[in-house]
Amino acid sequence: MLSSSISLITPLVDCERNRKSGSKAINLSKLIAARFDVPRGFVINADAYRSHLWSSGARVMASGTASSDDRRTISRAILSADIPAEIWDAITEAYQRLSWQSGLEAPAVAVRPSALEDSSGAPGLPHAYLSRTGMAGVDELKTAVKEVWASLWSDEAAALRMANGLASEPAMAVIVQQMVEPQWAGTAQTADFTSGDPRHVHISLTSPIPARLTLDLRNFSVSSDGDPANQPPREIVRLLAEKMVLAENILGARVEAEWAFEDDRLWFIQAQPAANIPCYFPTDLNCELKRITTQPISFFSRSLLWTDEQQSLCDLRLINGYIYRCCTKTQPAETRSELTHWHKAAPALKARSETIIETDLSKPEYPGLVELLIRAADTSRQAVDWIRQADTISAGYADDLREIITSSGGGEVLAGRLLGGLDGPIIERDIRLQELGERFVTAEQAGQLNDRVWWQGYKNSVSEFSRDYGYSFRDSGETCDMSCWTSWIEDSQAVLRIIAAIARRGDESDLKTLHSSASQDAENATVEAVELVPAAKRKWVQRLVHTTRSWLVARNQCEQAVALAHTALRLVLLEFGCRLACEEVISEVTDIFHIGIDELYEIPMEPTNVDRASIAARIAERKHELWLEQRLDAPDNIPTTQPKPTCDAEDIIPASVIVSSGLVSGRVRIATSIAEAGEVECGDILVVRSVGSTWTPFLTTAGGFIVQSDDLYPGIESAIRAYGIPAVAGCAGILESVSDGQKIALDAATGTVWLRGYTYES
Repeated sequence: MLSSSISLITPLVDCERNRKSGSKAINLSKLIAARFDVPRGFVINADAYRSHLWSSGARVMASGTASSDDRRTISRAILSADIPAEIWDAITEAYQRLSWQSGLEAPAVAVRPSALEDSSGAPGLPHAYLSRTGMAGVDELKTAVKEVWASLWSDEAAALRMANGLASEPAMAVIVQQMVEPQWAGTAQTADFTSGDPRHVHISLTSPIPARLTLDLRNFSVSSDGDPANQPPREIVRLLAEKMVLAENILGARVEAEWAFEDDRLWFIQAQPAANIPCYFPTDLNCELKRITTQPISFFSRSLLWTDEQQSLCDLRLINGYIYRCCTKTQPAETRSELTHWHKAAPALKARSETIIETDLSKPEYPGLVELLIRAADTSRQAVDWIRQADTISAGYADDLREIITSSGGGEVLAGRLLGGLDGPIIERDIRLQELGERFVTAEQAGQLNDRVWWQGYKNSVSEFSRDYGYSFRDSGETCDMSCWTSWIEDSQAVLRIIAAIARRGDESDLKTLHSSASQDAENATVEAVELVPAAKRKWVQRLVHTTRSWLVARNQCEQAVALAHTALRLVLLEFGCRLACEEVISEVTDIFHIGIDELYEIPMEPTNVDRASIAARIAERKHELWLEQRLDAPDNIPTTQPKPTCDAEDIIPASVIVSSGLVSGRVRIATSIAEAGEVECGDILVVRSVGSTWTPFLTTAGGFIVQSDDLYPGIESAIRAYGIPAVAGCAGILESVSDGQKIALDAATGTVWLRGYTYES
């Protein structure tokens, strides 16, 4: 089982996509590609280890279930056997090249393990496997390589593999790197391994004198527990901290590394993602909360919705920049008056937003633009306040209705049918989009796509649609921050992508027909539900169904009001940003979202250089604070349970919420944006992180719908059911377990996603 020398040795720089090089070599190769200084070297790939194991005669015992005596026998065999000639010739040739590159006859090298499945990821860079440093010459190199291979079978390594559920038959690559003679050396980590706090870079100095240093990322101050005279200058410490943070972006996690400083160069000897870091998110709240924003919200939105007088918004909490919703169930009080008031207030809110959207914002002078900002901000506040109330009330009624139906023997399916077929802006919008898609297909078939007159009329229809709806939210968190999205008025291409996806759907059922069918099914379900309860409660159940459905429709109308209000506010803000950028008050237009609303009012019409400097410093400080908040890895839930995505022996992922039943198999299409969702082809299974009205137009094309989050609003569920495709939510870890184009199956009747080994053809 000998391999060619070409496959046995890989230069360290070329290991990034070579799985047989092991995880540590791959990480170092990634750093080299990012222009980090890494000592030159090469990797003896895992095939070389396997060949030596076979030639040693110990292959038959080499498994994860080997006994302690067997492991010692394997180690002795690896150490005593001669390395096969083909392998050793390849190693010596690579070492000779290293000699030529370094100009040294016998360069000293470090020989380190790079296991295919690394079990040494505990904090502080401990290694279950052996490393050798200062090896010079081919004889010392041969001894070191065999010792590193043999360490794969130590009792410590076996225990770690078993604890981490790693490979039953382990394999190892070996890194051979030229040694450096540093002035300072040590290890570093970008989080506290005890608390998980990512706001400090911790540095352990091992040479020349042991010491511990800490750099605070909030102000870049450095503290230490030793004599500064024996430590690196502070500028080197800050350079190391900067490189460590950059390494996080490369390796995709908190990082621990071994480093050395020699001849004005900072060398990275080893680096790897840190394992088992606890979630750090300081809070003294004791209630159960669920995160609804993927990123910290902008400082403008904080100033708009969270003031000193109002630290929480209805059931929401702002914690370290992230928005959380209280999960405690609240019983809805009598809310007919609120619903009546909303139906009266809704037209006025919509009219105010539409007036601002239709205004030519380039014409008003500064005072007029400030007045528009005041009106737009007030409209947005009111709209957000309404949707937060509608969320709480509608969810409360829906929960009560489900509880009554299920306790009466009706089941979740009947409860879901009761809430289907809801009229509202989501269905109305999707029907208009479908009509635009059908117009496009008809024009294409008639050869009108090159007709300028037709295109102008079509673009006008798309622009009118964009002004009517403004935007649709990917998740509920976007309703609280208009800085994280771009409205359809600013980017009409988003609407055209939706239309293009709908146009590819083929000859499917008309959405009006589907919605009418869902509405009729809801009426039938109401009759069935009423018959389940005692006669004395039937009128009360009928009223409850009516009230619940009315509030769900109101909730969707509130969402549309927020989309228009935030769109109007965005347009005014961006006009402000353009003017401030022209005055060189801010560097770029989007910097406007780092300024509070009251601070915007205070900016003078003719800012001085002092004003410019003050605003620039404030924006820089807030960008840094936002970056620190993004590093916090906010937990999905407080108190955090940190569930890890897992698959059982049959490679399935369970869903906690069944939205609409059915069985389908198809290719995965992961979507985080409209552009990605626009690539969905007929029959694809659309997979998203959290549900929102953005995704419903694509369900005319998709064959199935999977949501990772279980944060579903009943009004959105109704829109999904209208499309009649299998749909589930609450599939923890689905995005980490599938990839675009992968064939999976969805059994929505049982709430099961089959990742492989199962196919259903309709």
